[in-house]
Amino acid sequence: PNRKAILIIGFVLAAGFGLGIASLREFSDNSVHNPDNLSIATGFPVLAGIPEILTSKDIKTQKTRRNAVIIGAAIGVVFSITIFHFFIMNLNVFWAVLMRRIGL
Repeated sequence: PNRKAILIIGFVLAAGFGLGIASLREFSDNSVHNPDNLSIATGFPVLAGIPEILTSKDIKTQKTRRNAVIIGAAIGVVFSITIFHFFIMNLNVFWAVLMRRIGL
């Protein structure tokens, strides 16, 4: 096997492993997130609920996390395009092949 194939296989396996771990953690979460689920789980009606109180620090943390996810996604897209360009096919060649296939 050549070096490109090994890198691609490693990338696919790493992505699959990451998605598998995330799925496992999500599906093994048994916590109750709303009153309806609590009522179904216990068989008793919910008498009261405490609303979530967001402080300015919580809001700032949420914004920071959202920005980190956006930046991480952008870096991931750039990284994926770079890997594709250097290890699979030059982007100019890919663009020409794509235009020929769709008839432009």
